[in-house]
Amino acid sequence: MRTQKPSSTPPFPHPLGEEQGEGAVRPLSPLPLGEGQGEGPVQPRAASVKRITSTLLATLLLAALPAFAAPLFPTQDANLRAAVGVPYMYNPEGAIRVTGTPPLSFSVCAGPGGFLVDAETGAVRWTPTAPGTTEVCVRVQDGSGGMSDLYLIISVTDVAPAPPTAKASATPSEGPAPLQVTLDASGSTAAAGVLVRSYAWHPSDASVTLHGQQVSHAYAVPGGYQARVV
Repeated sequence: MRTQKPSSTPPFPHPLGEEQGEGAVRPLSPLPLGEGQGEGPVQPRAASVKRITSTLLATLLLAALPAFAAPLFPTQDANLRAAVGVPYMYNPEGAIRVTGTPPLSFSVCAGPGGFLVDAETGAVRWTPTAPGTTEVCVRVQDGSGGMSDLYLIISVTDVAPAPPTAKASATPSEGPAPLQVTLDASGSTAAAGVLVRSYAWHPSDASVTLHGQQVSHAYAVPGGYQARVV
């Protein structure tokens, strides 16, 4: 077996520095990175730190953005029945009710000709001209940029429904004066699709008219009274 004496030539083609000993390994200087080049021994760590920093920054920015909530329609209170030639009543108030950040803006996104919604108040105006099923879309936008649509299917008949039937009660019905009485019209009825818009009470004792389905009134002078609601 023949052996050779180890060569004193360093394993790298570059000459060794004065302070380097025989057989020492000289690290290569990292080359600047360019397109298509690999990363040097320090560069991957620096790139990772940049990526992590960018991710954290994006997360913080996203978390700081406010969440805009779309305006909300209340529990469905729209009247889904109408009659030809009779002004349509959307609800007892005659206007769309919604919660959202002011200012609110209303519009019609679908519906028959003549179906109008006031842009500021949400009041609905419409008198059907033909029977059948009518599809309606009402849109509301609020001050924060939120938007919601409400879709309705309204059944229109060619026969006007009967007017509401009022029913009033007084509790207590008698007693010494002065007597505090509760006047109640909650027993009143209306045909399907007919909404009672208001209640007006006439206590019949020369006092002012009272408004509401249920009201309270004091009868100060003894006597017999016939309260009416219309």
